[in-house]
Amino acid sequence: LFIGNIKTSNIYTGNIGPRRYLVTDQSGKILCYAIGENALMNRKLEKAVGRIAGINGTIMSDPGALITTVMVRNLDYLDVSEGELKEIKKKVDIVN
Repeated sequence: LFIGNIKTSNIYTGNIGPRRYLVTDQSGKILCYAIGENALMNRKLEKAVGRIAGINGTIMSDPGALITTVMVRNLDYLDVSEGELKEIKKKVDIVN
């Protein structure tokens, strides 16, 4: 599970291979790439651009990518501020 800002990738634009989205933390650090597992999930990812969301799915093996890639099965929008997100992440880190 990753929680963060959904952004478009300037590298994996969908011209060659599937479009990938970035999931970033509040500082802009890339947490993972996200690819929808089907056309519906790809549309959900596109609509999530610019929003904070939680994603869940299967971690893919991609030796060419230096960043974890997730085949997204579920996506939930979080209507929280950046400060609230930081507090949520602290709590999750304590549990894990």
